Amino acid sequence: MGKRLRSVPAAAAANPLAWLAAVLLVIAVFIAYRPAATGTFIWDDDEYVALNPNLRSAAGLSGIWLHPTRSPQYYPVTFTSFWIEYHIWGAGPRGYHEINILLHAGSALLLWRILKRLRVPGTAFAAAVFALHPVMVESVAWITERKNTLSLLFYLAAMDAYLMFVRIEEHETAERTTRWGAYTAALVFFLCALGSKTVTASLPAALLLILWCKDRLRQRDWMMLAPFFLLGIAAGWHTSWLERSEVGASGPEWSYSAVQRCLIASRALWFYTAKLLWPDRLSFIYSKWRVDPTDAVQWMFPLAVLAALAILFALRRRIGRGPLVAVLLFVGTLAPALGFVNVYPMRYTFVADHYQYHASLALIVLIVAGATTFIRRRGLNRRFPAAVAGVIAIILMTLLCLTWSQAGIYRAQRTLWADTLRKSPNSWMVWLNQGRVAAAASPPDMAVAAAAFRKALDLAPDVADPHYDMGLIHLDERNYTTAAAEFSRAIQIEPRHARGHNMLGFALAAQHRLDDAIVEYRRALAIKPNYAHAHFTLGLALREQGNYEPAATEFLAAIDLDPTSAPALRELATCRIRQANYAAALDPLRRLLQLQPSNAEAHFDLAAACALTNHPEESNDHFLRAVALKPELRARWK
Repeated sequence: MGKRLRSVPAAAAANPLAWLAAVLLVIAVFIAYRPAATGTFIWDDDEYVALNPNLRSAAGLSGIWLHPTRSPQYYPVTFTSFWIEYHIWGAGPRGYHEINILLHAGSALLLWRILKRLRVPGTAFAAAVFALHPVMVESVAWITERKNTLSLLFYLAAMDAYLMFVRIEEHETAERTTRWGAYTAALVFFLCALGSKTVTASLPAALLLILWCKDRLRQRDWMMLAPFFLLGIAAGWHTSWLERSEVGASGPEWSYSAVQRCLIASRALWFYTAKLLWPDRLSFIYSKWRVDPTDAVQWMFPLAVLAALAILFALRRRIGRGPLVAVLLFVGTLAPALGFVNVYPMRYTFVADHYQYHASLALIVLIVAGATTFIRRRGLNRRFPAAVAGVIAIILMTLLCLTWSQAGIYRAQRTLWADTLRKSPNSWMVWLNQGRVAAAASPPDMAVAAAAFRKALDLAPDVADPHYDMGLIHLDERNYTTAAAEFSRAIQIEPRHARGHNMLGFALAAQHRLDDAIVEYRRALAIKPNYAHAHFTLGLALREQGNYEPAATEFLAAIDLDPTSAPALRELATCRIRQANYAAALDPLRRLLQLQPSNAEAHFDLAAACALTNHPEESNDHFLRAVALKPELRARWK
């Protein structure tokens, strides 16, 4: 790396070949990811997009920003992007996939720009390797990981703006407003990055390392980056608190000692390095390994990490600070996902491809820059230009093909979990989701689902979720006593399992134990107050007891959380009709018919309510629609 930060020369920025290369890179990215672009939603994509009530209204947008627990995770910028897209192309997956791919390509181009600014060798090649590397597929092909693609774009934009600020600061010919404009842009982009995913909190530390690498670190930089550090620490603390208190990343499955966490982290670092160097058998979920401090082999991982850092530090004057800085950036950016802090996926795996999406940049740049420097010093690029170009082309084409193949796995739930099961057969989470795919198939294959859930139970008898899903199987079979036992076991293992309390209540209500059911529904809501379905099921139990006003209150709460819940609107209207409050039944019935215009019973009930509230024309209109859809309703009209 060079000794000084320099801006991209104007001639290079205007180079038509550079523009052509950038366009070709974007095209290559879209080709590589085409199999995923036409795919469906997978795993929790429905929760993030298709079934997310926050995306459907202006009130939902407010909830995204002002109510941290109303979204699966509090990343308001990410969910705002989903909100905007939902109002452009609805709940179909294609548009979300295309935007993810575009964001990934944009990050590759920004990386290219930053590397040129820093005078790093092999800029275009490094950007292309990042853009086409198959390890990135999980982040790009999985819509839920918009968190990654969007946050990295803002992260790199903030880095580029701050490096521009530092450069302008050294040239007093620039206008003061322009200088501070770059700093302001960096701060705004950093806030957007944090609002997309808080792993980007490492940016100010990364900037300090880069400035130190270029021998440009000044006392002023510590002061200027202080607000970035404070914002990053606050965002990181908030996310960690939500992971523990709301997402559920606490309990026996996360009870690792400090020594065990060091062993996990060091092994994960080498795992990620190996996947970047040789991306073989990439899996959506990797089996969780055993952590044993008494196993001497496991201590080789932290010792190797320390040795690598010590060697790079000792050689920093001979080979430059670049390699040390790159490794420190890799380790530091990965730190939040290395097991030192609890994150929910630690219950079934220690590693995931999408964890290293941001961190991979550092190692990719190090490897490409090192190879480019070696080629230049040996004069190979001058003596054998065609051979060097051919090798680069072969590497990029290989990466493109690997990414195209890996992206195809993400086309659908079936292909994804079949591939994951083949590569990680000892993961209870994989078997659990294999069962859920079978249960959600059309028609559902409940026998296959039950077998998969039993396998998950065999692998993890002390984990709540397999018991919960077995309970659902028994509910489907109307075996309510056995279902209640499975839900009770899930709650015993994980007392804050809100869904378990809710479905235990449902199983008890099916046995006409309404008082016991109401207790469980209220427990579910005490754990998760914004649980729309628990409000709905509690409303059903109260309505069954004849407590129509409390039931209506619960249905209203469910509708407030999910304004498009047709069942809640239907039940609210039923409560109002039972109370002979026909005027209050008009609004839920009208909203229900906006969602279900062919609901004959709703048209009939609205016709009756309108007739009883002096709306004769509307009554007649809905009566005619009701009998047109269901002629036998005419006999019920009095």
